[in-house]
Amino acid sequence: MLLIGIVLRVVNLDRKVYWHDEVYTSMEVTANSRSELVADLFDGREVGVAELQEYQRMRPDRNLGEMLWRLGTEDVQHPPLFYVLTRYWSKLWGDSISTTRSMAVLLSFLAFPCIYWLCQELFASTIIGWIAIAIIAISPVHILYAQEAREYSLWSVTTLLSSIALLRAIRQPTWINWGWYSLSLVVGLYTFLISGVVALGHGLYVVLTDSRTVFSTNRFRLPRRTVAYLISFAIAILLLTPWLYFLIENFRTFQGSTSWTTVPLTYQQLLAAWLVNFSRILVDFDINSDSLFVADQWVVKGLMVLAIVLGLYALFYVWQRTQPAVWLFVWILAGSPVVLFILADLLVGGQRSASARYLIPGMLGVQLAIAYLVGDRLEQTKRRRQPIWQGVAIAIVVMGIGSGIALSSAETWWTKGVSYHHPQLAG
Repeated sequence: MLLIGIVLRVVNLDRKVYWHDEVYTSMEVTANSRSELVADLFDGREVGVAELQEYQRMRPDRNLGEMLWRLGTEDVQHPPLFYVLTRYWSKLWGDSISTTRSMAVLLSFLAFPCIYWLCQELFASTIIGWIAIAIIAISPVHILYAQEAREYSLWSVTTLLSSIALLRAIRQPTWINWGWYSLSLVVGLYTFLISGVVALGHGLYVVLTDSRTVFSTNRFRLPRRTVAYLISFAIAILLLTPWLYFLIENFRTFQGSTSWTTVPLTYQQLLAAWLVNFSRILVDFDINSDSLFVADQWVVKGLMVLAIVLGLYALFYVWQRTQPAVWLFVWILAGSPVVLFILADLLVGGQRSASARYLIPGMLGVQLAIAYLVGDRLEQTKRRRQPIWQGVAIAIVVMGIGSGIALSSAETWWTKGVSYHHPQLAG
């Protein structure tokens, strides 16, 4: 499964349309300014392809400092770590579409050892670790974001790393381990700002697992573990200060670039988006939320229902079969930032919870639960019932590989958003 997952990530890497957001990646990596492009090209004349592509090419007169400044002033919602890595990668190998996307592909490979390590910290099971690797290797949503020149594959890795570091610091509570946890938070925050929500979820986990000792005496006191977490989190926020400066100074730009998340959807549209995104953990044949309730493609939609039921049952199974310290972690990871965004959309309106890329930590949490369900059932079930769970494992493999083959050979997919129909227009 691991080899298949690697192949599905690298095959036809330059085939899909290089969409709106990825073009911004190229401009940001090469330190080409959006305002500069508008001033130079939006003058009423016809602009050729070659002239546009010049704004996605490396320029010897633009250094790293200029890149960071332009990113911080024009697109501050995207912290710089991925873009710095991609800049140096492109300097080595060129700035073609394949090269720019290959950075995200290579970073996605780091998720394999990380998910295995996290399973060891949580479940202490080799078989569950390998099943988790297989699940994310052929998971369509991870394949898609591995092939996209954005920071989302790196965010999967940093989410897993910070989770590992937290559990290790709890198990071996030394200041060195808490220091590693703080560093992992810094790396996550400099990858994607929503890592802050994941960190708050970690804090909730620490408080809940420490709740018995908070009031263990007649007076309120904070346990050492909670204090260590708060110090680690505070250090991470302190080290994020340079980027927070850009965020505060350019907050209107930030609001403008994220304004689409506040455009309200109907309750039916939100429900459809939640269901579709949940199913994409295991199966994806490019069905979007607009067509979910249309009476067609019954086989694919049946597989989507199977994926949703399996994911929900896995969360229930983890709660039923593991200690609170285990299932609480899985549930909180699966719920952050999903629950927060759902509440925000329901209370104030918007579509934050409809964006799959914002839900990656939650998807990882559900995949951990599925890995535990399948692994535990294969280990514990009596021989006469094992074929059932072997069949479930085969179904997961078939859905994942089938989805991966379909999306890897396609020119466009739902992740391309506003650029979805560009291949048809170009044709």
